[in-house]
Amino acid sequence: MAVVLFVAALVWGSLSAKFLMQTLVSLISAAISLTAIVFSEVSKVVNVTGTLVGLFQATLCGALLLGGSWIVSNYVQYDSWNAASIASLVAFLGTVIFVCPQIPGKLLLVKMCAWQPDFMEDSMRVPPGERVALARKYRLELRRFSDCR
Repeated sequence: MAVVLFVAALVWGSLSAKFLMQTLVSLISAAISLTAIVFSEVSKVVNVTGTLVGLFQATLCGALLLGGSWIVSNYVQYDSWNAASIASLVAFLGTVIFVCPQIPGKLLLVKMCAWQPDFMEDSMRVPPGERVALARKYRLELRRFSDCR
């Protein structure tokens, strides 16, 4: 039973970090899209959809985080230092360290889709793994263009 509890704590530590980070990214994405509804030249329908999707994701991942924490806390004692709680903490921190460098690219992609006309259509023509690179390329071109003015 102790081995199963240790593995479950390890898995939950990683999952809870992913849920927490996805909740935060979704809330920021919803805020970006919400701001773009008013001020952006991109279609309002696109930005309303982005806002609603961001809020739905934040709600879903937040509910999974809270529900999972409630269930796991019935089995893992987080108020004391034992093997399961330490494994969960190490997995949580390791996942946060792994996920954090990905967040700026995801937010840049959301920002470009919300604020740059035709960027979303252009990004759909590119494989998913290359969309952040496309957003960075667009951003550099926009900076060069604004510097020329």
